[in-house]
Amino acid sequence: IRDFEYSRVEERKDTKWTAVKDSELMRTWIVKRTVVTYERLPGILRSTQIISTSPPIYVNPLRRSVDQMQRKNAELMETALLVLLNRIHAVKKLSGEILGVVRPAVMGGVSNYEVEILEFCLYAHATRTEITKQFHDHLVEGFFEHKQYVEDKFGRTLNRHIELEIAWSCNRIHNVEHVDHLEEVQLECGGELYIVAFVN
Repeated sequence: IRDFEYSRVEERKDTKWTAVKDSELMRTWIVKRTVVTYERLPGILRSTQIISTSPPIYVNPLRRSVDQMQRKNAELMETALLVLLNRIHAVKKLSGEILGVVRPAVMGGVSNYEVEILEFCLYAHATRTEITKQFHDHLVEGFFEHKQYVEDKFGRTLNRHIELEIAWSCNRIHNVEHVDHLEEVQLECGGELYIVAFVN
């Protein structure tokens, strides 16, 4: 490896971002640089000369927030898939990640994660028998509050064409031992019909 990227935090005041809201988030910029080394690393000497350094790339607060959100959405999806497809994978991590999104005031998170990914995470979460109904229902309640917040603030979005299509309800899925065999389950809650479909 010869190309490396490093970054540092830079605080900026009196920008168009702080004019909108003066907070630590709006004052924080990231400065990125790429360096190229003379020799490939790791090597025998474990050090080498830097032969070039790129001009600085300034990442504004909006771009930084979008990058963080995209990474978090990818992590949520990956964790949910592990829980869904690997029955021995611990579900505790997924529980904490969902809680951190739907209850941001408790966990210090941000309330702008993709609703469809959270639906998928809750679906995977409900397939595990070691989860208590009370805790899961708490997550589902928080999810609906989060979904309403996102739709009120940003509008509704079309569901992505992903393999799993979910319309979630406040009821848990019962009598499902192996999610791989699940094709369609219909649930009724509050007079509305919800369908959970797993497409093989």
